[in-house]
Amino acid sequence: MRIPPVKPGAGAAHVQIEAWLDGAVATGRLARGERLPPERQLAARLGVSRMTLRHALGSLEQRGLVSRRVGRDGGTFVAEPKLELMGTAALSDQLRQLGLSAGARVLS
Repeated sequence: MRIPPVKPGAGAAHVQIEAWLDGAVATGRLARGERLPPERQLAARLGVSRMTLRHALGSLEQRGLVSRRVGRDGGTFVAEPKLELMGTAALSDQLRQLGLSAGARVLS
């Protein structure tokens, strides 16, 4: 995965990081459930401090785009989409909004 460094003078670093991760998930460059590199490595590749990276990851976690786990199998992961009931819309419409599809198949 190519990680572009933050551009000085192009806005707040944490906002640039959030926008990059948003775009990477939206375009499929980062898959749902994929583990991000460790904080030290990711901060170095982005050219920012760990504090700036943590600020961005905290915002993304609040928005539900990433999840963080502590422990041996911990790390920062691209979050799985959450299915929330959206009023009276049909399930197939709700799934389509999440980029998923419904289907049926005959089992014999």
